[in-house]
Amino acid sequence: MLLREVRIPTSGRFDYAGTVLLVLALTALVYALIDAPATGWAAPSTLILFAVSVIAFVAFLLVERRAADPLVPLSLFADRSFAAGSVLSVLAFFALNGGLFLVSLFWLQIQKIPATTVGIWLLPLGIAMLVSAIVSGRVIGRIGDRWSLVIGSVLLAAGLVSLSFPQAGGGYPLMAAGLALVGLGLGLLVTSTVNATVGNAPVELAGPASGVQQTASRFGAALGVAVLGGIMAAVTAASFGGRLDASGLPGQLTAPLEKLGSTAVAGGVAPVPPGSPVDVLDVITRLSHDAFLTGMHATMLIAAGICVLGAAVALVVRSRALHEGDAELVEAEHPFLVD
Repeated sequence: MLLREVRIPTSGRFDYAGTVLLVLALTALVYALIDAPATGWAAPSTLILFAVSVIAFVAFLLVERRAADPLVPLSLFADRSFAAGSVLSVLAFFALNGGLFLVSLFWLQIQKIPATTVGIWLLPLGIAMLVSAIVSGRVIGRIGDRWSLVIGSVLLAAGLVSLSFPQAGGGYPLMAAGLALVGLGLGLLVTSTVNATVGNAPVELAGPASGVQQTASRFGAALGVAVLGGIMAAVTAASFGGRLDASGLPGQLTAPLEKLGSTAVAGGVAPVPPGSPVDVLDVITRLSHDAFLTGMHATMLIAAGICVLGAAVALVVRSRALHEGDAELVEAEHPFLVD
């Protein structure tokens, strides 16, 4: 095997303008999505944040087009595999982090599992991801990037579907199986997305390509917690309100509680008024837990749907990264150097 020396010309200028604009665009967007469920989607603060994000992102694109040494060379996105791999990184970590956040919240708040035990219960995810990462190179070598990404996305979706059936009184084996499927899919996805992005980028742009891939995954993670958290809050609030209306409890008691569906109840907390009788406490706690489980079920299924969308995006990726033709190119030019 021959490793070719590559000299990468640089201007030595750091893209300060591009960095500031990109950070501003992403921060404003994520903060708006986190804050909107509480302040309202049409609230002035929310609309201002969305406007700031759009303006900053457009300005970022204009700066990158003219920069001598851009933070993100836009030419990278002309390659379909790179563009699809970047989008898939966002989608995969969007679904993963949003889903795992709810799983941890469920164990901590609904089942009252100690934090140390939650860490132990997450082990199937880590172990499966380790195994998948070890064998991913061999799998990609046999079936290529495209189908590795498809299979990884489907495994991740299947794991999230399995995690969408939480039971207030138990159900860990089903969730452990779901975590294992998530780990298997994630281990394959991480390797494949890196290969699809960095592997298809020109050698001299490998650094920026790697940065884009990492930023896409981190942005997807933050976006997933924000958006799926908002969906969880909305579904839980609707479910809690409906259950309160059908509970037979007096209206003067339930009216103030309905406002807490998207906050306390969605966070796994039963909003029991101080001094409530035991029977009222039991009813409100049961309704709160049932509403949380309804919201979690719907949100996890949406996260699984995002992974299915990722599998469709993966079909755009080339089966093999461009760099895999380097050996043949070197052999044709210098046959005496290749073993």
